[in-house]
Amino acid sequence: MGHAGVHLFLGPDRARKLQRIHEWERAIGVQPLDRHHLDGASVGAAPLLAFCRQQPAASPLRLIVVDEAHRLDASAVEALVEHAGVIAKSACVILLV
Repeated sequence: MGHAGVHLFLGPDRARKLQRIHEWERAIGVQPLDRHHLDGASVGAAPLLAFCRQQPAASPLRLIVVDEAHRLDASAVEALVEHAGVIAKSACVILLV
């Protein structure tokens, strides 16, 4: 499976999810400038899309982790779905639920 695009990590095992994120980060070769950790309860659709659309500064892809993704508002979820093709060109977005 490729790393680009939007991915959903479900389940109660937070330690395993974080381990998988670190594995993906190493596999992609993500540099610190291209790694973002966002809170689903406080990020809106516009800022989320802005992160997703930016070209990576020093890595093949940007890694954007949205913690508590189940708390994203409906407009943010709709924006991710609508722009999934564009996001897949430059980012790996991981939604943690």
